Amino acid sequence: MKQSVASIKLDGVISVIGFIGGEAKELPTLLDCWINLFTARGIWVGSRLQMEDMCQAIEANPDKLRPVVDSKVFTLDRVKEAYEYQ
Repeated sequence: MKQSVASIKLDGVISVIGFIGGEAKELPTLLDCWINLFTARGIWVGSRLQMEDMCQAIEANPDKLRPVVDSKVFTLDRVKEAYEYQ
């Protein structure tokens, strides 16, 4: 986290996902955010039990779970339209 705080650009965002970021004592403080002008945000990813339930649901329905791939393609000059479509 110290390296992230030292390298973040002005008005940047550090996202701490679950507990992967380390212990609370390693997380940026409010003072760090103020001094270095960035936002630190925690993202909750659920509990272990929820992960196990999700894995069981996936394993129980392999034929029903498929990625959705949209065949629509936009050229760069239509980026606004692509964003709106999304």
